[in-house]
Amino acid sequence: MKKYLILLLAVVCVFSVISSEVFAKEKVFKLKYAGVLPADHPVSQSAAIWAEKLEKMSDGRVTVDLYYSGSMGKSTEVIEYIQQGTLAFSVASSAFFSSFDKKFDIFSLPYLFKDKDHMYRAVNGEFGKYMNGLLADDGLRILGYPDSGSRSVYTKEKPVFTPEDMTGVKIRVMSKVAVNSMNALGANGVPIPWGELYTSLQTGVVDAAENNPPSIIAGKHYEVCKYYSLTSHFRTPDIFIMSEKVYQSLPEDLQKIVVDSILNVFMPTQQKLFAEATQDSIKKIKEFGMEINEIPDLTPFMTLTAPVREGVAKDIGMYDWVKKIEKL
Repeated sequence: MKKYLILLLAVVCVFSVISSEVFAKEKVFKLKYAGVLPADHPVSQSAAIWAEKLEKMSDGRVTVDLYYSGSMGKSTEVIEYIQQGTLAFSVASSAFFSSFDKKFDIFSLPYLFKDKDHMYRAVNGEFGKYMNGLLADDGLRILGYPDSGSRSVYTKEKPVFTPEDMTGVKIRVMSKVAVNSMNALGANGVPIPWGELYTSLQTGVVDAAENNPPSIIAGKHYEVCKYYSLTSHFRTPDIFIMSEKVYQSLPEDLQKIVVDSILNVFMPTQQKLFAEATQDSIKKIKEFGMEINEIPDLTPFMTLTAPVREGVAKDIGMYDWVKKIEKL
């Protein structure tokens, strides 16, 4: 009798394991992606292409509902929902995550990256692995660094070719690092919310601003500014974030499929679409009458902002990483 009970228990255990495996393979995981960007933004367009591809890659076992234009809340609310597991995915500026760990301020340093290729050598290497681990205790998993281009100066009165051309110019920025960077170049950094910038430029509260080409088009700032000078002083990537709680709820094979889909579908798609959007925006900027000024040598700009770069890096404990990135 005892042997019979043991045998029966073993059969039940095996059946339970098999049933669990079958259930896991048949279950459909309905996940949610939410962002603050509109549906026609390259990030949102890439998310739509990725979601469709992920469903195919997972044989229909993972579906992603997409929410754009802040319909699920502001970035702060979206990230909270992701931590809770209510939402699965989002994309936000890397600058946003400084509120979790001040080390993310490294992405806001002037001239940290020489160009896009340099940035991706860093975030796809040991530096990226280090940064990815900083949010683990916050229930957030970093899966990629979408491109958000570089930011350059646009002005009302005169073009910028050298730092001397920025002397005394009142320029709109937002972060403390950005204020210090512009001040180091001789300008006066003035924090102004995005929604107030057009009027501030129009009325002379500021003489200039700085951003990427798609943002100039989105804000219609070509109507009040005449010169776009390619200082390329900031290159701050976005971050593709996933809920750790949701990630752990997936079977191992689906965890791998999700990660692979972001690395091999979303990331290259987003970089391609953003590059196209940037070129299209530059074309429109020219058509709208703005002059685009190439700057042959950015060394003077880099030199003057070096104290900001190194000072902030030391304050946030990232000086050694800055030096390693410079050598990549």
